[in-house]
Amino acid sequence: MLLCGLGVLSLTLSSAWAVTPGTAKGTGLYGDYYATNDLSGSTKLRRTDRVISFDWGMGSPYATLPQDSFSIRWSGEIEPPVSGDYVFATQGDDSARLWVNGRKLIDDWETQASTKNTAAKLRLEAGRRYSIRVDHFEAGGTAAFKLLWSYPGQAEQVVPQARLYVPARVDYLSDLPMMSSRNGLGPVERDMSNGGSASGDGKPLTVEGVSFAKGLGVAADSEVVYDLARRYDDFRVTLGMDDTTGARGSAVFEIWVDGVLEYTSPMMRGDTPGQFARVDVTGRSYLKLVVKNGGDGSAMDLANWADAHMVLQSGGPAPAPSPDMDPYLSELAWKSATSAWGPIERDMSNGEQLARDGKQLSIAGRKYTYGLGVHAKSEIVFDIDKDFSRFVADVGVDDEVAPGKGSVIFWSCPQI
Repeated sequence: MLLCGLGVLSLTLSSAWAVTPGTAKGTGLYGDYYATNDLSGSTKLRRTDRVISFDWGMGSPYATLPQDSFSIRWSGEIEPPVSGDYVFATQGDDSARLWVNGRKLIDDWETQASTKNTAAKLRLEAGRRYSIRVDHFEAGGTAAFKLLWSYPGQAEQVVPQARLYVPARVDYLSDLPMMSSRNGLGPVERDMSNGGSASGDGKPLTVEGVSFAKGLGVAADSEVVYDLARRYDDFRVTLGMDDTTGARGSAVFEIWVDGVLEYTSPMMRGDTPGQFARVDVTGRSYLKLVVKNGGDGSAMDLANWADAHMVLQSGGPAPAPSPDMDPYLSELAWKSATSAWGPIERDMSNGEQLARDGKQLSIAGRKYTYGLGVHAKSEIVFDIDKDFSRFVADVGVDDEVAPGKGSVIFWSCPQI
């Protein structure tokens, strides 16, 4: 396939031909499908689902999945159209778990007949994107599942595609191997707070009343080291004392990168709001997370690195796509590529003449996580090997260009 184009592309391969330039609509959520009923094992299918509204009957979602005993995890972001109280619900057979903005709203993880779960009201702001994760498993019999919401002026409906977005590329620390770790009480816990001296004896990670699905639970004094392998751009985390400490705990958080102290928190106590930290780790090799006790004893110094994750590099070589995945073009290797100003950028706009010096892709105010940034005159050739049936893209001049400046023409030219 030959892409003959100039400007900025946000691209995905899927299954009929369509191009809708400049539209400000969501993409849907990323779905990871497993041939087990507990989200374990390797991913058998990864795709973007436009909406979560399925009725598979007695069948399965995909040929490599069994008719029974499969599970799915959808993840991404959700953007409310108005400010107000939202009520989320799931309807399906068998189970459901739902997190929005790190809060667990639904937790009904058991084998059962078709069940509707309705969450408590959640206040959301219009135009802001919130993280969302939905887990579901099917044990046996008929299979169906929906994600619903209602809000001021809107009766209950399936959450529409226009309000759902795939996530940025991230690796959560709790899913990565540690190079080394030491902890003040028991082991470092993954996706739960530090409990006692045994492994897996913690509770949900909670900082100032906000629960987090992902993260690390530690007890001061602690240290955790990760090998970054120069693969990432940013480290992002919400840090704070776990709510189980009450007002008694106290600690200081430090973030070290390649032996350099890049971030030190203020003194954090059990009643201190969580702090968000972001550290640039571009081209760096090692990350070390340290929690020191606050000097008044360490008996209740239970600390959380909540939602701790690395953002994968946007430029550089394309990562290998997962099996059975409908990939974005920025995830594929190209046969040949030329651009008039600097290199073609993956998942960022064309900047200057250096690699990875662009910004987030943006067309008519809409931000994009995936795509290609180029400068006229450019040409990119991909070998799709007859594996795909449709190419979909939003195309346009990046918002970095001043209004009224720049003019380009895009071509997509399939070649047999």
